[in-house]
Order: sequence, then structure tokens, then C-alpha cells
Amino acid sequence: MRMPRHPRWPGHTFLGRLEEAVAAEAVGLGSPRRFDSAEHLLQEGETSDHVLLVLGGMVKVLGGSSSGDVLLALRVAGDVIGELAGLGNTVRIATVVACHVVVTRRISITAWEAFLQRNPPARTALAGVLADRLATATRRQVELSGDRPAVRVVRILAELTSAYGRPDGRGLRIDVALTQAELAGAAGCSEALLREILKELREASVLATGYRRYVILDPAELTRRAAPVG
Repeated sequence: MRMPRHPRWPGHTFLGRLEEAVAAEAVGLGSPRRFDSAEHLLQEGETSDHVLLVLGGMVKVLGGSSSGDVLLALRVAGDVIGELAGLGNTVRIATVVACHVVVTRRISITAWEAFLQRNPPARTALAGVLADRLATATRRQVELSGDRPAVRVVRILAELTSAYGRPDGRGLRIDVALTQAELAGAAGCSEALLREILKELREASVLATGYRRYVILDPAELTRRAAPVG
């Protein structure tokens, strides 16, 4: 009989793909580690070989470029980060920063590998996570090469709203603190062009902005603008 998945974790995350008993075992690995808002969990270029399981909060995954940090992804409770250390890559390829207070389990690579060895379904779940992340990265590269910057910005905002939008008195507030540099990097455009695009969205009453904050005033219009043309 197939055991139920753990209801606490989002289904797309590593822990959310595991049966309850296996997820509970994973949560018991390693030691607790808490990070404050804006604190670095991992630093691009550093050498370390531990894995972090996110149990609470949200983190930004950033990649360095000549023009500044680029937002690569967001990770939430149930996600695993630093997992490439288990594949022999101990040099971190991205920086991970806490969006809010984040609670994790810090797991040595030895304990992580032993856990995966004991639980083949967990290894399968990890492979599924990595495959989904690769597919998302590939799709983003295709969009960067084929869509206009305004469309790319709107699509990223629509994705963030769908995943992390929280009711606000005016609409849906994206519950992630993002700098304009990070958003511009994710959309593959300059900050100057991003400011023009955001200004247009504000004037159309689609969006309201504040310091590192975005509130979607008209989600339906945002979705319409993000839809493929033709």
C-alpha cells in the first residue's frame, strides 16, 4: 500500500515528495541552524560539503554576474539546498540569502549520503527535484532569448505572484524582498529598462511598488500580459 506524502510540505519540494516516515527521518538529520533576514546561508565560490534542509522561511538563490547579482530561484520550507555537494561539487555555484528568518537543518554530507542510501525513494525524490530545476532553468533561458524584456519582467512577476502572493489591502503582495538589480538580472535586462517597465505597469494600475516590495493590483491584467502572443 502506498504511504501518504507529508501534508506539511509543498508537493514540489524535496520533503513534500517523501512519505511521512521518510520525511520525518530527514527532518531529524543534522543539527538546527537559524538564519536572520538577509543573512547568507551559502556563498558562491566557497568550499563546503554540507546540505541544508529548509524547514521554515524562504531564501533567494543568487548568481553573480558582471552587472551584479541575478535572481536564479526561490526556495521555501521543504526544499533542500546545497545538494550538489552530494554529487562531488563542494565549490558553491550560487549564493543563498535568507528573505526572512529561516530555520534549517545543517546536515553533513556523510549523514546525507547515508540517509539516501537507506531510503531509495528519497534518492528518487532528489533526482526529481534536480530534473525539475533543470527544466525550469532551461525554460527561463529560452524565454530570455526569445521574449521582449517587458514580457520577461511580467512573466517573472506573474510566477512570483502565483507562488508567493499574499492578500494585501490593495491586491496581492509578493512576499519576497527583491531588489531591482535582482529582478532585472532575472529578466535579463538593465535596471534602467526595468524602471521604465515598472513605471508603465504602475501607470496602468497593474502594480504598486515600495522598497523591495511589489503589490499586484490587477492580477488578471498581469496574467494577460504574461500570456504568449499568437
